[in-house]
Amino acid sequence: MHKSQGFGSAERRGTWLNDFKPILGEPPAKDLFEGIDLTWGRYGSKGEEIGRVLRKVEEGFRSTDPAASVPPLVEAWTLLGRMADSAGEPPNSPSKQFSETTSRDANRRGEGPKQMDPLLARKRRDIADAIRACLGVWVEAVASEPSAAPGASVKVTAMILNRSPRAATLESVSVTYAGEPGAGGALVPNEPLRREVTLTLPEDAVTTQPFWLRERPGKGLFTVTDPSLIGLPENPPALVARFMVRADGVAIPFETSVVFRRTDPVKGEVYRPFVITPPVMAAFDERVYAFGSAQSKKVRVTLTSGAAVSGVLRLKTEAGFSASPTEVPFAFQARGEEKTVTFTVTPPASAAAATLTAEAVVGGKVFSRGLVRVDYPHIPLQTLFPPAEAKVLRLEVKAPQAPVGYVMGSGDEVPEALRQMGYTVTLLSDDELGNGDLSRYAAIVTGIRAYNTRPRLKQAQTRLLDYVEKGGTLVAQYNTMGDLVTEQLGPYPFKLSRDRVTVEEAPVRFVNPASSLLTFPNRLTVADFDGWVQERGLYFPGTWDPRYETVIETHDPGEGDKPGGLLFARHGKGAFVYTGYAFFRQLPAGVPGAYRLFVNLVSAGAGTR
Repeated sequence: MHKSQGFGSAERRGTWLNDFKPILGEPPAKDLFEGIDLTWGRYGSKGEEIGRVLRKVEEGFRSTDPAASVPPLVEAWTLLGRMADSAGEPPNSPSKQFSETTSRDANRRGEGPKQMDPLLARKRRDIADAIRACLGVWVEAVASEPSAAPGASVKVTAMILNRSPRAATLESVSVTYAGEPGAGGALVPNEPLRREVTLTLPEDAVTTQPFWLRERPGKGLFTVTDPSLIGLPENPPALVARFMVRADGVAIPFETSVVFRRTDPVKGEVYRPFVITPPVMAAFDERVYAFGSAQSKKVRVTLTSGAAVSGVLRLKTEAGFSASPTEVPFAFQARGEEKTVTFTVTPPASAAAATLTAEAVVGGKVFSRGLVRVDYPHIPLQTLFPPAEAKVLRLEVKAPQAPVGYVMGSGDEVPEALRQMGYTVTLLSDDELGNGDLSRYAAIVTGIRAYNTRPRLKQAQTRLLDYVEKGGTLVAQYNTMGDLVTEQLGPYPFKLSRDRVTVEEAPVRFVNPASSLLTFPNRLTVADFDGWVQERGLYFPGTWDPRYETVIETHDPGEGDKPGGLLFARHGKGAFVYTGYAFFRQLPAGVPGAYRLFVNLVSAGAGTR
């Protein structure tokens, strides 16, 4: 599923060996797990008894009658529960229950979590799952809405189906935060039993934000305040339904997440996790607002309701930026409504960088989160609530108001950054690359991996280099080594490498301080490389024709010089620039120096005249 990095490959068939090299301890002779007791015997005589029962299940299992295995499975489940209760919890091991949500409910009621060895808790859940599978029990809990805000009422339809002839009874069904459980009933084979449970989300219900994003991350490190969450692939579900089913005289809990379900005309049933949202969410129409002068700009904020709610929206400013009006009232009648509010933001007279924060004030409480949904066919829908913020920059930058053609590659936000600087940007189609009048652009920029993803560039490259020869400026951003549509990336030969600089603070040295790329129209200093994010650059050219000029150099600690990250060549009346520097990260992050340097690259042809 590593689809974003192009890891698709042909299947391998037949024997495929993997080697293990012992680096510590006594090497095993026959098996990697020699000397490690993987049996129930590790838990003594009670564990051995459970092991004997489970072996009996395994040996007697019949695929034609899975329900026949239920009695010994129930026996094992009961024995394991008794052993866990008597053993208690080992020192310093995390407490687990059937679900994190149920455990939180117990804490809210003052009951505290049950003490249980984590491995025994896991095995007990596994046995319960085996009992459910052998009974052919299907359970689901479907919310009437895909999301709700704290304080809202939520209706959940719980359904259980026994698909085996074995007798079983539903004693009750409960849902997180619900006061009263739903009634039970006999589970007649192949007849669904439905119960409706209504609950009210408490005012302090936790928003369904991925746990690693609840706090602001540090540099390269997420902040997680609850250590029991670390290692989970995703959040525990917002709501859990627990079906208490009596089988063979024992009540066993079967749990499932509360979800929302819809019917797609092509895909059929589509499930998505139920989400707890803030009552109102806000999003700026841009991630960065760059001010090249003291002139004000219009800033739009879109509000989305998570419930029927009213309040006022205001912009929190800093570093000399100001916004008007001071606040704007809003009122929503239901979940999912939207309202767009426009503010006028005025920058300070001198260079500054700051953060704009959209604050929705409801009943004295401030809500400052946005809403982002990550929705792809190969993963469950992910809902994020990022801070409702935008970067604002007052730049000391000279940016010619000129038309720029942009050849989008695999996708980046550089065109919008150019528009913020006052350029008129046109995204070039394949037809325009092949047949359009390129001379009307002061510069043409190719996006990241354009030469990996735009096949038409193979035929259009001759036209682009002819455009340069006649006086145009061509700026090519980074490409990867594989699957290039053409090896002729510039007017003269150069070869890409895997060289990259991953330390974003790596010192930058000016190889040619007099280069126009560093002096026109903005005179740069090494301070323009402060505040870069994630990395300096990637896939730098490793070899190049001597007609290329290297301009700056940087490298990771302990590595050799890498001057190939920025190549500059004059060709005819124009200029060609190839850059492996990660402008596609810096410009959306609002790095001031990256804006100034990129303007110089786009102005390379003018700077040579």
